[in-house]
Amino acid sequence: MPTGRSPGSTPIWVDGLVSVGSDRETTRDAIRPRIASLANQNFRVAYHGVPETRLAEVRAFREAYDETDLGPNSRNGRLVTDYILDRFGIIGTPADVVARFEVLAEQGVRTFVIAQPFAQAERDKVLETVGREVIPRVGG
Repeated sequence: MPTGRSPGSTPIWVDGLVSVGSDRETTRDAIRPRIASLANQNFRVAYHGVPETRLAEVRAFREAYDETDLGPNSRNGRLVTDYILDRFGIIGTPADVVARFEVLAEQGVRTFVIAQPFAQAERDKVLETVGREVIPRVGG
């Protein structure tokens, strides 16, 4: 059925939380509460696109999530598995972040909308690091 557009002509945009730091595990652990909030909002509606092999862990996350425990120190962050972290974020060292952006670019993504951590100081740091260490390596 013709639509008037050639395949691949529609731009693909992706949004996700980006956090970058010098220590991979510290950076990933620090952002888990923010990812918990984001994932909860998405999984509250449906589990579209969740692989069958991951459904049990995503359902366990939703069942244990405490709607009253919010913010940067939320205990809900402990519920965030590596799968959930990677599904909703591009998080790690500058090299980790560059590698994830390169994979997305190979998949046809041309625009990435960056969601950010809770705290303004962290937001500023992420934008500075992405601008200085990531964009020059993946193109702008």
